[in-house]
Order: sequence, then structure tokens, then C-alpha cells
Amino acid sequence: MNTVRLLAGLAVVFLLVAPPLLPVYHQNVLTFTVLMAYLGVAWNILGGLTGAGSFGHSAFFGIGAYTSSMLYITMRLTPWAGMLVGAVMSAIAAAVFGYLTFRFGIKGHFFFLATIAFAEILRNIVMNTEALGGARGLPIPLTEEDSLIDFQFHTWRAAYYYIALMLLVFGLAVFRLIHTSSLGLRLMAIKDDEEKAACLGVNTLAHKVLAFVISAAMTSIGGTFYAQYVLYVEPTVVLGVPFSVQIVLLTVIGGLGTFIGPVLGAFIMQPIIEYMRIFFGRFGGLDLMLAGIALILVSLLKPSGIIYMLAPSSTAKAKTLART
Repeated sequence: MNTVRLLAGLAVVFLLVAPPLLPVYHQNVLTFTVLMAYLGVAWNILGGLTGAGSFGHSAFFGIGAYTSSMLYITMRLTPWAGMLVGAVMSAIAAAVFGYLTFRFGIKGHFFFLATIAFAEILRNIVMNTEALGGARGLPIPLTEEDSLIDFQFHTWRAAYYYIALMLLVFGLAVFRLIHTSSLGLRLMAIKDDEEKAACLGVNTLAHKVLAFVISAAMTSIGGTFYAQYVLYVEPTVVLGVPFSVQIVLLTVIGGLGTFIGPVLGAFIMQPIIEYMRIFFGRFGGLDLMLAGIALILVSLLKPSGIIYMLAPSSTAKAKTLART
């Protein structure tokens, strides 16, 4: 236990101090890793606490990216405000989609397929809408100098990393708040047995929709960050189902439903995926193949996730570590 806490402390010091000292490329990898950890935490609120795993969260990521980008391009509205607008739009979309699917009892594999269909429909709409850039994508106008208002940092790229780190801290705080509250207990009761939870007076429909809305809004915020970081929004990337699958993989590998599991999964797998994509780029899909192999190994060796491999052998103690 003390060793784990010591390693966690050293990791925190590294994350706070080291990034500005790293070469730009390695800063880029670390920034994407932190972003994926945040997205995993956001997805975990729905998939981890309620058990309603979504494979279409790229839809909300794309809504955030396109909303803030279009508002900036057409109205020069600061992306910080566009981030909030995108989060509201994603929340509305999640509320409508969640109500329709949960209200008619769509769950399990059928819910997976419904979320995939939702993301694919949205992607095709964007690809065929010229005002949104179509299949070519949407380039974001550049500023001449670094600008916090315009959310662009050309000379000090580490600023993006620290913003991503703040998003991760925010995401963990929200997850922790929900997880330790009565809301979290009700969501986990729904995950364990929805019918029994309903018999005990839990409004399962309202609670699942609420978890969906919170998860979608947080994911949308990540989409705005991504758009401003790469300064280009491409529908096949931000709205593609493979991106959703990657979020799910990292979360499941780290530890589904746990506080630190998505972060652990992202920091183990995302750097490997990024470096393999660069060094073995001519072998397309090798990075995702590796992620799939890692998922199979974790499923066979420790289905509950890597976080429990680092915990004591006692199940109770393992759960305590994972949640704290």
C-alpha cells in the first residue's frame, strides 16, 4: 500500500513538473494521454456506474468540437464560451437519445448498437453538410500570437497540457462527488440489478438519463479542447466509432467503475498506442491490434481491470484502493 502511494506521489510530481522539459513530440503524447484519461473518466460515469456502456460517445465529442469551432469561425466567439454551448447541446442530445432508448427498455448489446448508430448517423450528416466542412473537415483560423481568449498557444505548447490536466482533475472531482453520494449508490444499484433498484423506489429511467447527460456534457468539453489543440476538426476522427471504442478499451483495461481505473488504463495504453502509430505507421491498425490484445489479456487474467492487479489480494481491500 505504501509503495503504491509513493509511486502515485512521484507520478503526480512528474505530471506537474516534467512536461515543459520534454521535447514537443513527447509533450504531445502526454497531452493526448491526459485527454484520453479525462474522456475515460467521463465515460465511466455512464458505463462504469450504471452499466450502460456506450460505443457512441464520439458523437458528443464531435458535437463539442464542431460547435465551438463553428461559433469561433462564424462569430469569433471565444472557444471557452463555445465549450459551454457545446456541452449544453451534447446534454440535450444525450437527454433525448437516453430517454428514447432507456424508456423503451433498450439495453445490453442493443444499447451498444443504438449508440453506434447514433454516432454514425451524426458523422454522415456532418460529412454531407458543406457548411460544416463536409468530408474535408473544418480548419480553425490561426492567431498570430498566443491567446488565452482564442484558446491558441503556438509558442508555449505546454499550456495545452496543463489545461488538459485541469480537465482531468475536474473530471475526477465530478466522478468522486457522484460516486460517494446517494446518486452514485443509486446508479450502482441500477447496475447490479435494475429491477430490484426500481422496487426499492429508485427512478431508474431518470437516473440513467441523468448519468448519460453528465457523461455526454463532459465528453463534449474534451471535444472542444481537441479542436483547439489540433486546430482542425475531421469528421472521421472526432465522430468515428473507433475513437469511442478506444475510450472504452482504456477504461475497461484500467478498471471499469473505479475512481482511478480510466487514468491508469490511459497512462499505460495510450503512450504505447501513440508511439506504435509513429514507429510502425506503415502497418496500419497495429496500434489498435495491440490494444485489443491487451484487452484480451486483462479479460483472461484480471477481468476487473489492471487497478486490481496493483491492489492487495483481498477483494475488499482491492475495492477500497480502487475507489480511493
